[in-house]
Amino acid sequence: MSVGPDGEFHRVKGDGLVTEVFNEDRISKLPGKMAIGHVRYSNAGCKGTENLQPFLFHHNSGDFALANNGQIVNYRQLREELEDKGSLFQSNTNAELLAHLIKKEADEPRIFTIMEALDILEGSFAFVIMTQNRLYACRDKYGIRPLAIGKLGDGYVVSSETCAFDVMGAEFVRDVEPGEIVTI
Repeated sequence: MSVGPDGEFHRVKGDGLVTEVFNEDRISKLPGKMAIGHVRYSNAGCKGTENLQPFLFHHNSGDFALANNGQIVNYRQLREELEDKGSLFQSNTNAELLAHLIKKEADEPRIFTIMEALDILEGSFAFVIMTQNRLYACRDKYGIRPLAIGKLGDGYVVSSETCAFDVMGAEFVRDVEPGEIVTI
């Protein structure tokens, strides 16, 4: 998923190997200078295209995309609380849960709602959140799930596995610290 020069989000999603989902034609439809991707299998019990990440969320305060790796151990409890308050879920994923938590106070700057939402979550996880002009890389407060920052040319990349940096020719900079949110 990418954000084009016009601020519009563009996405390509599919089930299968990266080489089966992406080709030159599909990649050319992802304009812009910022993008996020997700190549992990669906969580247990989360089969179906509605559970493929990254997710795109539309909101009057601005659209955003989100992808995650990990498990939220208080997922069921938080989801039930949100549903009792009127939230409607389209998938069975941790990523969608975070989106609902982020948007609960839309009048606050997004960084504060992200911080508050992450503080509620228990488990091991790494999230990447993309807005029209910013990327947030977030790691669980215990530092159980890995998340690293790399440098590629004049830009930065973030990955849950540093071997991805080798494949793309990026230089490892550092790990995201436990509980840290890095803004790019």
